[in-house]
Amino acid sequence: MNLLFKNWMLENGLHEMASFNFGKHAGKQHTDRDIPSDYLAWMRRQLRQTGRGFDLRDRGRTLSAAEQERLLNQELDRRGYVEEEPGQAPPQQARPPARPAQQAPARPAQQAPARPPQPQTPKWIWAKSIVAKSEYGIPAPNLDLAMKQYDETSWMFVILDPEEGRLVTRGLIPTADIKNVVKSQRKEGQLVEGTKPSKVLEQIMPEKKEGSQTIPDKYITAEQKAIDQKFEQMLASPAKSHMVINALAGSGKTTVLKHLAWKYARGKPKNSWLYLVFNSKNKEEASGDFPTSVQVETTNGFAGREVLGNNLLVPTDRIQDYSKFEKARMVADSEAFAGITESLNIPNQIKEYGPDPKRLDSTKRNLWYTLRSLNSEFKMEALKLASLGKAFAIDPRQQAELAQNLQGVMEKYDLNTDMESIKEKVKKNSPWQIPLLSDLMGEDFMARNYTSELKQAATWLLHELMPHASKEQFKADADPHKRGHLGTNQSLGTVRDFDDDLWFSAIHANELRWPKYQIVLADEVQDFNIAQQVMLSKLAEAGAKIVAVGDPHQAIYRFRGADGGAFAGLSSMLKELSEDKDVEKGLTANFRSRQAIIDLANEEGREADHVSNLVKGRQFKEEPGRLGKGQATKDEQTYDDAFDTLGKEWRDMGEVRQTAFLSRTNEPLLHAALRLLAKGIPFIILGTDLAKELNAHITKLSDLFFLNKDADIVDLQDRMKGYNEEQQDKYAGKAAYTGKMKMLKEITEAMDAAIGQFIAEQQQGNIGEFRRWLESKFGGLDIEKGGKAGRDARAEYKRQVKELNPVILSTVHKSKGLQFHRVYILRDDMWPHPRSTREEDLEQEYNNKYIGRTRAEDELHILKLKGQPGYKEGGESEM
Repeated sequence: MNLLFKNWMLENGLHEMASFNFGKHAGKQHTDRDIPSDYLAWMRRQLRQTGRGFDLRDRGRTLSAAEQERLLNQELDRRGYVEEEPGQAPPQQARPPARPAQQAPARPAQQAPARPPQPQTPKWIWAKSIVAKSEYGIPAPNLDLAMKQYDETSWMFVILDPEEGRLVTRGLIPTADIKNVVKSQRKEGQLVEGTKPSKVLEQIMPEKKEGSQTIPDKYITAEQKAIDQKFEQMLASPAKSHMVINALAGSGKTTVLKHLAWKYARGKPKNSWLYLVFNSKNKEEASGDFPTSVQVETTNGFAGREVLGNNLLVPTDRIQDYSKFEKARMVADSEAFAGITESLNIPNQIKEYGPDPKRLDSTKRNLWYTLRSLNSEFKMEALKLASLGKAFAIDPRQQAELAQNLQGVMEKYDLNTDMESIKEKVKKNSPWQIPLLSDLMGEDFMARNYTSELKQAATWLLHELMPHASKEQFKADADPHKRGHLGTNQSLGTVRDFDDDLWFSAIHANELRWPKYQIVLADEVQDFNIAQQVMLSKLAEAGAKIVAVGDPHQAIYRFRGADGGAFAGLSSMLKELSEDKDVEKGLTANFRSRQAIIDLANEEGREADHVSNLVKGRQFKEEPGRLGKGQATKDEQTYDDAFDTLGKEWRDMGEVRQTAFLSRTNEPLLHAALRLLAKGIPFIILGTDLAKELNAHITKLSDLFFLNKDADIVDLQDRMKGYNEEQQDKYAGKAAYTGKMKMLKEITEAMDAAIGQFIAEQQQGNIGEFRRWLESKFGGLDIEKGGKAGRDARAEYKRQVKELNPVILSTVHKSKGLQFHRVYILRDDMWPHPRSTREEDLEQEYNNKYIGRTRAEDELHILKLKGQPGYKEGGESEM
């Protein structure tokens, strides 16, 4: 009888009622009782009060309220239980007995709190089911299980799928029945044990075979075989021949490239093949997966080392990991650029009013700050236009075409040619400035458009950014790739930044010596800008046969010059260069996602006139004990449901199933991180530094209560909770503040949990130390970054994934190229992004949405909008 009620409590998330880990039951050993009597009495009171039973089943049959009350009476009588206050009226709401409030003992500043005794982590062991037991949640015999003793009366199990590397589901088996249901297993005569189910799973998964990664004949699809045959013809023919593969999400494009390399490049001279990848992360992943005859490079790295580095025509060194500024930014920060803007009739605040606004009267001081903002905004837009000009391989030496080419770029992109944000700020806050600014400029400030001025500024920047053009100086740091010695002044003209790698090689393409390769494999070509396309054309001219792979529906880098028509343009270019015009092949079979996810993605694609032809490529087994067709829901699960699911898994297993939260923007990730932190569930933030927002909240409270960095963290904790209570009372019932108060409550609760965790780890600490700890937890890992910082981030990411199995928090942009067993989509209303208005931008918004859906392998849950932080019904956002 105990087990029936206990299972019901576990299924409904009432874990504390079903165990003895808090309050007066904490740390006690119970040999003959499972659920405390006061909890059983609470259940009986609810039955008597409401007349309704719980969703309690026995052997597949739901027990009636009368039967449940009879069982409760029987058990409580057996225990000799007597209500402490028999005449007490039943509670008005159905809730379990309250958990006693934990009152923190007063302690002097900096005193370490007493550390609670740490319970010994139970070991999970490998077992197999002997029979099917549906009442326990075991659907078939011979299933692999991870098991641990849950308490005196039951064992917990987790169904494992070693073939797929998955944790499937979990449940409880009565100790009395354990020998009839499961049998422990051994590997090489030894029990297989682990601290978590995933650690048991790791030890029983089939070992991966090293060596060749060709696709076996029995598994190769018709589409893959057509590509293989086409490639074989390309190799055999002396004619120029190229291939473009349109590969949908999850269709195994990298697998196909590996197949071609291992089948046809083995035994070839080293570096006779070239594989061009998108970023340093892709390069690192690919380097060990391809034969040594294949040279793996990012397009930027290849342009810098193999093209520019081996030519004496434009010798420059690469600025790598330079603190704060790249070359273009430093040129734009120069006095020379300030002179250019001044010549374009954009007044300079220092020239007009001097360097120190604090010495000015209020009128001139306000004008000083407005002019500074105007100059800063103009500089940012000029830099953006110059950067796009580089991506489109605009050569400033071609004077006759330069203005027209820049105009073409401006027509493709939304630049802030009106400086609208500055004008709105002046109009709203200090309209008296308008006539004064107009007088300074000699024209109507509010009506002025800066299109012509931006083109002129970008033209000057492009000229100045050419090799050996700039005479501006910068101080070299310890990077060995820079010229000169540490701390010496160096000329910006002798170096190049990230954009320059591709730009220099593109505008000087006909003047440079291009290396020769037999085969060039180019990945993610839907995101190739014009400069990268020039690279491929020059490699083809040098004798290489090109295999270009991409998915036009995953193009999301238009903001850096990868135009929406990049894939079609590159396909057309290679077709023109190929004597064999049959260059286009396709991959449509998705090997990543289960059928339910594919169906949902196709359904959404049909509604949006987007991708709707994904087909399942991987034959997942659908027998009992496996995940089968998977699960995909839209507007069914709530935000709280997602965290409740993770919380239950964490409490039961000490880990969660591999999970990611994906969103369009960064804001929802902070809220999710706070919820996970409050529950003690480990997580990784990809790319984004969320610690800044948390530290901003600390700064606000520190300033408000005059707390410096050396103040005890408990002082901040007390002040923070008091401030939250005060604000909640102050704005209670005021609809305009509902969202702000909800966010304040959430951040207070999460910060309270964070401080508790910090104290448990550090024993003591001050605000400054807590800030650094937050940065370590919320700082984010940029696994796409180049250089040592990127390598360190990727190593740390792999370590945490292996050891902690953390929840991943990421924008869809940062998740590209990754995949996860379970995906939750946050704030689905943020697609398309509110600032996306052009048709080309809207198309990339749909691509972004499609990428997010297709990261999921087993489960995809697009969460209900209602209840998500920042969402208001009616389409308005609180963010």
